[in-house]
Amino acid sequence: LTPCLVFTRTALVLTAGGKRIILCAPVEAEELEAAGVYTEVAVYRGRTEFERKLQDILAGCTPANGTIALNTSPLDATSDGLSHSDYLLLSDIMKRIGFTGSIVSSYDIMREVRAHKCAEEVAAIEHAVNCSMDIYDRARPQLKIGMSGKDVQLLFQRLALEAGLGFSWDSRYNPYVSVGPRSSYNCKMPPSDVY
Repeated sequence: LTPCLVFTRTALVLTAGGKRIILCAPVEAEELEAAGVYTEVAVYRGRTEFERKLQDILAGCTPANGTIALNTSPLDATSDGLSHSDYLLLSDIMKRIGFTGSIVSSYDIMREVRAHKCAEEVAAIEHAVNCSMDIYDRARPQLKIGMSGKDVQLLFQRLALEAGLGFSWDSRYNPYVSVGPRSSYNCKMPPSDVY
């Protein structure tokens, strides 16, 4: 058997004029169109067509001496999703379209976007906080001197499961519990022998 290498990339272009263009593989197009949030869903088939279509999109909406914000940031990993190879590809495309403007980090834009929450997000956050506070209220009377860090973790896990809730990350590390001299933020799995 020979390995099958599939080329899939997605490019999202947001303009100051309000265009929201997404360039995607055919398998993603139907779902992205149904979302109704993009002004254009462009589809490519293969690496060469991806590069050509991205070049056409950028040439059509990028002033030669304007500013482009890329998904790169030394300050925030959530604003640093552009791989080095993608950066090189974009740099090459910028040269081809004659872009002579500024390239900046999208960090400030993404921070602003994340700060705005829709009603559904606010409701979900409020629900999560209320569930968490309920678990803390139910846990307090059960916490006793002599419980290990692992005991505390298992108590909170049991209460979460009894409430019909899951975990935000792997249950071996959830929740973080800091107990005793060997425990810290980096000690993700609380020791069972420290009380």
